[in-house]
Amino acid sequence: MKSKAFTLALAVVLTLGTVSGLSAEDSDLTTTDSLDDTGETLDSVDTEKYILTIDRSRYDRSLLEELGVSIRYEYDIIEGIAIEIPEGTVSSVEELGFVEEVEEDYVTDLPVLEGESSESESESYSGGDERVIAVLDTGIDNDHMDLQGEVVDSRDFTGSGPDDRNGHGTHVAGIAAGTGEADPDRAGVAPDASLMNVKVLGNDGSGRASDAIKGIEYSVENGADVIVMSLGVETECDGEDALSRAADNAVEQGVPTVVSAGNNGPDTHTITSPGCGQKVLTVGASQNRESIARFSSRGETDDGRIKPDIAAPGVSIYAPEAQTGSSYTSKSGTSMSAPYVAGAVALLQSEEPGREPSHYFGELVETAYTLDESQTSEGDGRINITAALEESSGEEDVENDREDPGPQDAADSNPAEDDGSKDSGDDREKDSSKEDTNRDSNSTEGEPTKKLFSLYLQEFLTAFLDLFSL
Repeated sequence: MKSKAFTLALAVVLTLGTVSGLSAEDSDLTTTDSLDDTGETLDSVDTEKYILTIDRSRYDRSLLEELGVSIRYEYDIIEGIAIEIPEGTVSSVEELGFVEEVEEDYVTDLPVLEGESSESESESYSGGDERVIAVLDTGIDNDHMDLQGEVVDSRDFTGSGPDDRNGHGTHVAGIAAGTGEADPDRAGVAPDASLMNVKVLGNDGSGRASDAIKGIEYSVENGADVIVMSLGVETECDGEDALSRAADNAVEQGVPTVVSAGNNGPDTHTITSPGCGQKVLTVGASQNRESIARFSSRGETDDGRIKPDIAAPGVSIYAPEAQTGSSYTSKSGTSMSAPYVAGAVALLQSEEPGREPSHYFGELVETAYTLDESQTSEGDGRINITAALEESSGEEDVENDREDPGPQDAADSNPAEDDGSKDSGDDREKDSSKEDTNRDSNSTEGEPTKKLFSLYLQEFLTAFLDLFSL
């Protein structure tokens, strides 16, 4: 009797000890191993990327996480988030109450071609001082003589580092604000302006709309005076896509945003996003001061608006060549036209600081001259920077319409950053810290279970000793 009781007690003690020693961390590892075996983690299955338009008042991040959604960005510039999910599971996301629209996270393209001639139509002016032009592109090679010391801020949203291994971003930056240190004849439009390097395109020149949106947000929050985007997405062109809305919102927040029209001409209705936006300045490409380049995208937009807004030099434009130190290269495309106009905006800002974007845009389109082509090809005509500057300097000074925080003190002037509601960094970094916090908090979940089993064990041992005393 006593022998059987002892054997039974020992078995129960071992069982209770094993169960009570199983922590929450051990349980999580077991669950993860099971998921790994079935291949259900994001690391081991094909995934899809989307941008969600949300009702922020009803937004619940935990509901997405329960569905296995990886949240890439939570935006402030638009009411939206960027996500990555296992392939074929988007219908579950669409059913969530706070999700208003689900949009594919489109791949962005570069509207650029190789230049042919040695003649360049671009021009350089003196000015643009104390202006910061944010270049959302493939990065900037700030070791080139024309760009040394010009980059005041760099941020990479591609994971490949801020350096330009493609060459497109360096070329764009040089057109807008190259100093001409290596060759004064190749100086940019606004050589006294500074540059913000916001890398949203990888070394192969491709990217995602979600990264470009985050780049717009970063530029606005960190004191950019002008944004230039020489990239495009082929989508329904009504200005309602997430990238166009983000660019428009940058303008609404006081930052002139200049974008390329695209290189899908001469067909009509070929403007690309964010050139489809309603408030951005969309730029087509002119050739030899006398015509619109054949490749330049044409309007109208799908909702009947005239685009592009203006045309600027875009054929065989010489500008800094990345990874050479001092050489130049020729490229063509609306990619080259947009930074030309961005530089012009910086010049006008120096003449009349603090005006609304629409004021600068208005001066440029009002002084442009026609190339006698359709308005859906040339907008209001080819840019005439000299005439725009003359009109600007002839006006009386006006009181600033908006504050102009420089990149040094932009964070101090943004009260939202003080309460943590704004995020000018990469949400992927923020998410990893949240996960660490969650793991720390979860590590104590097994404690009540341990205490309960310990209590049972004590009661059993007391009963067991009573048995032997009989």
